[in-house]
Amino acid sequence: MNAVFTRQILCYCDVCQEQNQASLHCMTCLYNFCPDCGAKHYQTRTKNGGIHDVRPLWQAKRFRRTTVCLEHPEYPLRFYCIACQQVICSECMWRDVHRGHATEEHTAASKITTAMLANAIQSARILLDSLLIRYTANSFSSGRLCRSRCSNQPRMRIEFDREELLYAKEARHRIEEYTRLRNARYLLDAISLTEQLLTEGTDAEILSLSKIILKRFNALGVNVRATGSFANGGFQQDVRHSGIFHCCTFCSSGGKKEATCACPGTMLGGYKGCGHGHPGHPRVKHWSCCGSIVRDSVCPRLSSQNIVYRFTL
Repeated sequence: MNAVFTRQILCYCDVCQEQNQASLHCMTCLYNFCPDCGAKHYQTRTKNGGIHDVRPLWQAKRFRRTTVCLEHPEYPLRFYCIACQQVICSECMWRDVHRGHATEEHTAASKITTAMLANAIQSARILLDSLLIRYTANSFSSGRLCRSRCSNQPRMRIEFDREELLYAKEARHRIEEYTRLRNARYLLDAISLTEQLLTEGTDAEILSLSKIILKRFNALGVNVRATGSFANGGFQQDVRHSGIFHCCTFCSSGGKKEATCACPGTMLGGYKGCGHGHPGHPRVKHWSCCGSIVRDSVCPRLSSQNIVYRFTL
């Protein structure tokens, strides 16, 4: 706590949408509150029917880990940019990079990412079991590892060539066995790291590290099946569609001219997608991949395909 005050790093309320400075701390929930939110929290009951132990912030002995923005260290990471697939803070939402992009609370996005990582762990365990079952008993046999000396006699030459072929075959088996064991070790490390992240990591940490972990699983030959959906103000991404459920391309892409949509809508000024009030716009929310206006429909472009995605950075 001394470091918090000597370096003048402020703690903000975990409930307020605005950046209000926290002065109270709940020893039961490990949340920080401003005076108003702290008073309301004190009046509520715990799951067991007990009373929350709300004390002044300087009396706190333990804190929850709060992931802050690298560009704005005074703001925590609370939002998820769907377009950029990046965890951002409230200040980043108004910057040029993320301005106009579809965003949502990082807690909601973390649930979907957690399901993806859980599926990746399940697929990785199946692959790991198959790697551990495969074993070549003769790969480490030492019966034929010594090389015979070359002789000028024809019979000895034939025996020497036969030994050379056997040696080359066993060497190839050794390389295959080493690759198998190495990949199994890499898979075991990736599974252990992912399980630890899902158990101890915060929502922001899960979202920040998910790309690297999924890329690692992809490199090791694990197919990750996408599940769930991202929703924010009518934007939705579902495994039954390859696009997003949006009102228009101009809004969903943040005004990017190169963004396209499958609906017949057109816009002037070099825009390739659709926009409100422009010719061809269906006047309702629709899928950008096929133009369907039914949210729970199945995309005709994906109806005959096995929807398995490989995630790359």
